[in-house]
Amino acid sequence: MPDFASPRGHAGRWLIEELLPGWARVARHPGGGFVSGLSASGEPLAGQPRTLLVQARLAYSFAVAHRLGARGNWALTAAKAAFAVIVDELRSADGGFRQSTGPEGGTRDFYDHAFVAFASAWMEHVTGDAGYRSVLRETIAFLDDRMVHPAGGYRESLEPSTAPRRQNPHMHLLEALLAAHRVTGEAEWLMRARGVVDLFLAHFFDARTGSLIEFMTEDLAPCPGERGDWREPGHHFEWVWLLLEYQALSADTRVLAPVERLYASAMQHGVRVFADSRTGVIEAMNATGDPLSLDRLLWPQTEYVKAEIAWARHFGDSDAAKRAERHFMDMRELFFGNGALLWANRLGLDGSSREDIVPTRVLYHVAFAAAELERGA
Repeated sequence: MPDFASPRGHAGRWLIEELLPGWARVARHPGGGFVSGLSASGEPLAGQPRTLLVQARLAYSFAVAHRLGARGNWALTAAKAAFAVIVDELRSADGGFRQSTGPEGGTRDFYDHAFVAFASAWMEHVTGDAGYRSVLRETIAFLDDRMVHPAGGYRESLEPSTAPRRQNPHMHLLEALLAAHRVTGEAEWLMRARGVVDLFLAHFFDARTGSLIEFMTEDLAPCPGERGDWREPGHHFEWVWLLLEYQALSADTRVLAPVERLYASAMQHGVRVFADSRTGVIEAMNATGDPLSLDRLLWPQTEYVKAEIAWARHFGDSDAAKRAERHFMDMRELFFGNGALLWANRLGLDGSSREDIVPTRVLYHVAFAAAELERGA
């Protein structure tokens, strides 16, 4: 149990007493599981299809709330409700899981499957039910049997696509594999994690600039033009957390130098003080650090918090832990304002909100950052 009287304990208390209980109530879909978003006035978007990504991310988020000591059974009940949609309504007859309940939702998407694996590990973690491990294994087996790419890693989707290949779904697969190893203790998952790290070192990490390549061609070369030059500091921070977690479990020292360079690149070019005097993570920069989008999205702020906590934990940097706590509090004030449930998902340079929808999927980022603050350095 976290110490909710500690400075960082306010994050956990807010998460399990205000934010997530509210979403568990208002974001329910009449068909089961949860809606993909709320309107700016807090109305559930019940007319939209339920998505695999939202159900998997909310299964994790509510599982975390249960793990942090949420009173009663509401959090575990909500996690099970989200997961039930995955296995009962989104499982595809010929393997894998459909992207959504909608008529156009038949795509089997790599990114989404990484989150099913992640949610499966966490459901076993909080319930002790090894049956969830069968879903984990089913999901990884589907990726291995149907979606392996001959150039390395996995295809973006089972169905034909003209979209570029991305580091992002591989990053979340690594996240799922580390969670599976922590929950089960099985060495297989850490061995698989090493394979994803090998991809990162060989293809995703730009050793010339110390940055993270987002979009790639079929053979994992950077895409030409601006797309290949696009860098997201939020993902830099996400990889910092993941690679330090991986290193702590594996003792693989190959990742330490890239971690330091990713962290330095994101801190130098991706974090800035805005006109409202708040420090924030920008949406995007190029390989040399010039800004491509100065918008502030909510999720990169949470990844900054996670990276700082991981940095403090791994390197004993108490200042990084303090920055994480301060940034989380600033993030709440800036993005959530006085509301307990709703947030501004994207802020322009002038601080105004640029989106009318409050997307459910972002709760995963907020819950993860709060949980890391409770875990501590």
